[in-house]
Amino acid sequence: MTRFRNVILVHILQISPELLKKLSTDCLVMQNHHYGISPERMQANQELAKFFKILTTSVDEYNKVYISTVQAYNYPVTAFQ
Repeated sequence: MTRFRNVILVHILQISPELLKKLSTDCLVMQNHHYGISPERMQANQELAKFFKILTTSVDEYNKVYISTVQAYNYPVTAFQ
């Protein structure tokens, strides 16, 4: 079944064999964070800072830190970037 699935992925969906191999062996992540917000910028906005707690940050390809996960203090809301 796996061989048949690979044929479909390579020929019908036009995924290159190299990408298919990487997808099956490596941890690949698409990072598209052109509009990320820095922790400093969020803390400077009193309304955002009162509403959300920063859970995680990440670093982009230019070594800029951006917020990747926040959670509302008083509501069941979690947001991911």
